[in-house]
Amino acid sequence: MGLITWSEGIKWATDNITSHYPNFVFKTLSDTQKETGYRADFFHRIDLDDNSCDLILATSLFTHLRYSAVVYYMKEIHRIMKKDARAYLTFFIYDEESRHAIPNADRNLESDEYGFYHIDGGYAVSYFKEKTILDIIHESDCTSYIKKFGFWRGDKYKEDRWPGGYQDLFILTKD
Repeated sequence: MGLITWSEGIKWATDNITSHYPNFVFKTLSDTQKETGYRADFFHRIDLDDNSCDLILATSLFTHLRYSAVVYYMKEIHRIMKKDARAYLTFFIYDEESRHAIPNADRNLESDEYGFYHIDGGYAVSYFKEKTILDIIHESDCTSYIKKFGFWRGDKYKEDRWPGGYQDLFILTKD
């Protein structure tokens, strides 16, 4: 199951993947199939049955959501995961090392107890504190299986994560 807000990507994946492999499902997190883009505080129930997914991919989703939406979607991900399923999720982890990698960090970032955000209308770029992410994972009853830093934070992570590892990665399980 792939979660995305880019409707054109959903259509392409459905036409080119689901048409050949019906067990691969792609859903938009937007209100309508025509709507595209992120809204940082938007969330709603994922239209899938409980315990129905073996694998969930959410790349560059949580990096554009505010705290309340992340908490909600993590609970939804746990709900739709089968036992022993995996979820591949990316974030920007804010810590002492990564704060120097935030583009234009001198601009006024909004902050709260969970992290830092660049907000432009309904669009956000979100940098969550690692403790916040780990707490959300724990509260959603998932287990962190793998954590790897992305090369957005510096070249020393490029060798391990190039080419697809720009953001920080968590792979979760449902026990």
